[in-house]
Parts: sequence; C-alpha cells; structure tokens
Amino acid sequence: MRIAFRLLTILVPLGAYLALGWVAGLVIFAVWFLLHLRDYLRLKRALAPTLPCPRGHAVAQFGTHRCSVCGAVSEGWLWQCACGAFAAHTRCGECGLTVWNPLVR
Repeated sequence: MRIAFRLLTILVPLGAYLALGWVAGLVIFAVWFLLHLRDYLRLKRALAPTLPCPRGHAVAQFGTHRCSVCGAVSEGWLWQCACGAFAAHTRCGECGLTVWNPLVR
C-alpha cells in the first residue's frame, strides 16, 4: 500500500504537469510577446522623424536641440544629449505644450 501511495504521489503531479504544463508555457510566451511588441512600438515611434504634440503640431526628434541639463546645443536625437542626460519630455515649438518621450511613456 505504501508503494502504491508513493507511486501516486509521483505519477499524479507528473500527469498534471504533462497535461496542463503547456498552459503555463503559453501564458509566459504571451506575456513575453506582448512586452516585446510594446517595446517595438515605442521604439518605432521614438525613431520617427517627428512626433505630434497634443494639438497636432509636428515636433522634430532629430536636429539641433538645447540640453536642459548642461545647456549645450548639439545636433542629434532630441531625447539624449552628448553629456549623457536623457530627456523625458520637451516643449512644442509652436504652442509650448509638453511632448513626452515615447520610450518613457
């Protein structure tokens, strides 16, 4: 009787894992896929030539910009300065409303 009980304590969890283990794997894969899809869409938007402000004006992401940390004027990507500062938002040149960095928000 003890051997049968020990055998059941091994076989029942093993059978449950083999029957239902794919569910956990599918959930993990779905979460992984959705996180990478979100990152891809954010990166695609962050590398676009322009971003719209809340009123629809185009804000250039590449060109000459002044760093809010060191004050240097440099040419390149709007969101990162040569000093290493990483901007979370900027102002629209036409209306002054805040435009958020797509990688942050």
